[in-house]
Amino acid sequence: MKRGPRKYFPVLNNPLPAALSLMMALALTSCSGVESETLEIGGASPVLSPVQQQTPAGEVISLPAQFTQASQLKTENGFIVVRGETHLGVGTLAQWRAGAMELVDISTDCGDFDIQDSTVVVPCGPKLLSFKLEKPQEISEYLLGNPDGATAVAFLSTGEIAVANKQQKAIYIYSGLNDSITTSSPREITVEAGTDQLLASHITGGSDAVIRTRSVDSTVQGLDLTGMRQGPRLRVGLGFGTFAAGPEGLFLASDNRGEQLLLYTGEDVIRLHQSLKVAASPWAVAWDEHRKLAWIASTATNSVSGYTVSTGTPVLKENLPTIENVRAMDLLYTKDAAVSGTGESSLVLVSNSGAGMQIISIPST
Repeated sequence: MKRGPRKYFPVLNNPLPAALSLMMALALTSCSGVESETLEIGGASPVLSPVQQQTPAGEVISLPAQFTQASQLKTENGFIVVRGETHLGVGTLAQWRAGAMELVDISTDCGDFDIQDSTVVVPCGPKLLSFKLEKPQEISEYLLGNPDGATAVAFLSTGEIAVANKQQKAIYIYSGLNDSITTSSPREITVEAGTDQLLASHITGGSDAVIRTRSVDSTVQGLDLTGMRQGPRLRVGLGFGTFAAGPEGLFLASDNRGEQLLLYTGEDVIRLHQSLKVAASPWAVAWDEHRKLAWIASTATNSVSGYTVSTGTPVLKENLPTIENVRAMDLLYTKDAAVSGTGESSLVLVSNSGAGMQIISIPST
């Protein structure tokens, strides 16, 4: 199968054979070499931020009460979507500044949403909710044909949709977001345990790299959608915080307990490619396609750092003060920045303790 070029990573001098990587997948806990029996693994949670003593970089926007405990943020096509406890907020930056974002009611039982081609999809147990960014009040509901329902969802570049459940040992692949979801039988991959999150990274000229995560034991697992089987399951440090997908098979993760930034590649099987010690209690991560930076935010230090990853060792390029208790972030691009990297982009961060939304403009370099 044709694969797109690896744009962001150097070639490893002595990569592990695939068979050896699979054998070591669950045997290795972290780069420290400490046996897992002596450490508490998984179930990570960020420490509460101290009072910020510095002025946060950029602009801070106050948010309405529905988003004082925000837990997720994604951007696409100039829109910012934020997950609160019982609402999604949808709007442009101008709408968020004016407090004029659209509100979409969701249940506390719904899982993390995904966005592709201006379509938002939310997994809510036996059904998926969906709407266009431009028309968030026009909501469609699709009853799922699989018996388990869904608490996790990911769009694939083929137009297919992957869903999973925290309790069930299966991943289901549907042909698309349409009425056939109810009537058709999805393709199914049996896995070892329930799934907290599904992520897909699009690869030029090849199949998407798709992973699932499970926080209770701090693991990540690749999924082979061609062979419809599970791949290697890797321990993610001592307890991961969040994952984010980048391009060309790239995935970023925060090792909250181990205080690391972790970068994985998933073109064929999931592999840990790079790791770096960072500030205490890292949580939110995001990939900056404009400047080719991996961003990671720390709740212990109220800071966000950006690293280049094009060499063998990540190099710190930015370190900026943030609002307190950052839980999620993403990059908001102007059209020129998204297409050619020559325009302006902004790092958007959100707090889950009422500190609001932070906008940090990132000019061309």
